[in-house]
Amino acid sequence: MKLLPCLLHCALVLCAGLLGQSAAAADDWGRLFYSPAERAAEHAPQTVDAPAQEIRQFSGEIRVSGGKRVRLINGQPSTASPPAHVRPGEAWDAQSGEVKNPIRVLVGP
Repeated sequence: MKLLPCLLHCALVLCAGLLGQSAAAADDWGRLFYSPAERAAEHAPQTVDAPAQEIRQFSGEIRVSGGKRVRLINGQPSTASPPAHVRPGEAWDAQSGEVKNPIRVLVGP
């Protein structure tokens, strides 16, 4: 009968040691979930505005929730707007506004 209390004592000491190790390992993990500010920063569109001294290409436009428009200039999201006469797929000189490779539509046979 003296063996049973000794085994229980050893089992409790072993469990306490394992729990202490797992609690110490959990501290190494850091934060498991994002804060609301981190989530908002992660979902905000990244903007890259190109320098004004180069040829830019208007790749397209995306409308995000709330009606806000994000334009793709040189393949990167941007809040800048291309000139009104530039259509998606066209490139223009940022300084002069001249369209460099206009899109031509052919109609007929």
